[in-house]
Amino acid sequence: MSTQATDDGVPPVLTIKIPDVQLAEKEDARKSLGSVVSCVDADGDPIRAYISSILPTSGCGLHCLQLEPTNNNPSDFKLMFQPTSGFPTAPSYTLTIECTDDLEAVVQKTMGVTIESNSPPTFKPSSPPYASEKTNGQKTSHDTNYKLYKVQTDDPDDDAVVYTMSTNPRTPYIEIEYATGQIRAAQDLRLLCEQQVVASVSARDPYNPIIGPFTVDINIDKNNVRPKITNLDTTLKVDENTAAGKTILAVQVEDGKLEDFTYNQISLSSEGMESYYMKSNNLKTRVALNYEREKQRFAKLYFTVNDGYCKSDLYTLDVEIVDVPEPPVLTHEEMFIEVYEGEINTPSNVFVLDEDLDKDFTFSELGGTDDEFDIDPVTGNIIGSVTLKKNTKYKDFTVKMEVTDKHGLSSSKYTAKVRVYDANTNRPYFNHQTQPLRLSALDCTPPGAQLG
Repeated sequence: MSTQATDDGVPPVLTIKIPDVQLAEKEDARKSLGSVVSCVDADGDPIRAYISSILPTSGCGLHCLQLEPTNNNPSDFKLMFQPTSGFPTAPSYTLTIECTDDLEAVVQKTMGVTIESNSPPTFKPSSPPYASEKTNGQKTSHDTNYKLYKVQTDDPDDDAVVYTMSTNPRTPYIEIEYATGQIRAAQDLRLLCEQQVVASVSARDPYNPIIGPFTVDINIDKNNVRPKITNLDTTLKVDENTAAGKTILAVQVEDGKLEDFTYNQISLSSEGMESYYMKSNNLKTRVALNYEREKQRFAKLYFTVNDGYCKSDLYTLDVEIVDVPEPPVLTHEEMFIEVYEGEINTPSNVFVLDEDLDKDFTFSELGGTDDEFDIDPVTGNIIGSVTLKKNTKYKDFTVKMEVTDKHGLSSSKYTAKVRVYDANTNRPYFNHQTQPLRLSALDCTPPGAQLG
């Protein structure tokens, strides 16, 4: 005997338990949104429930929302969210849910899925976004009270908030805890050489843009004042010929009550380092200065001073060597010169040394020079006109001179003994009457005999 199943023609009953499901915008993992659908068939036929369509069709749609049976009851179905790169693109979705036993007509109903926007955190206090805090500059990172200020935020979604901070001026001595917003000392604050540090704090959760900055004025109490050099920046003019080891500048420092300083002096040029050095607070010459040494004429020096905790700003000193006129020097102070009578124009054979670069000299005749002679003011030549008396083989004369440079500085005295010789311009003559000498050709005169 055979039997045949019959159906009473009653379709399943579809029930939407939650007509509007809330989905947080921040969701980034597969998640069950709850048992939202019940599909029951009176005949006990196997049933299916599924999402037939989603509006709007843009965004994740069917890619991220699926209906799956629960494990406990085959008539109940849960709504699952599967994140995709397109989620979210709409504030809400309308889902068409269908239920069938594959024998009767399909039953259909709709439900909604609303996207709950994720809100960014806000600073406390939010108005104004500012705080001021006074802290002890003697605290260190090892002190139990090293915390300076805690930045607080409210996040309505209870998302994790992270913090970043920048400071003005920039300093490595203050930091912020990334996860808590606690501003604290990172190192010994005695090394923080500022009266005030402005901390600018930004915050964000994983789902929203950065908020801020929230500014905190951190006022350093008992701060260590940065030392100041009060007589720099400046230009210092120093006479050449300043000897080695001479102090050319005493550096003056202002730094509260501290008096134990370390001075540092550098130069970008080798001449600056070779020419100057610091001893205590005194800038000294390492070598004798000389304007004629071209590379030494100018040096730019840089200075800092440290009081053990704080270093000063960088100061500059421009050292200029001033040319000091120096008198010319003669290589010889006495000379013996020989010339012949007549028009005389002879070098004085004197060579002039002058360390000044502008070698513009004037030669001058001095008292004690014989009247027969003068000095050429440009060349220094001895000039004159001398005619000796007959039968005078030579005659000695005295010439005295000095050299003056363009600054009016004179050399030592120069004396030349000038010997003027007979120029041998007259024909020779006999000084007595002569008679003819007659000799006989027959005379035999021995060699060397006087004939007359």
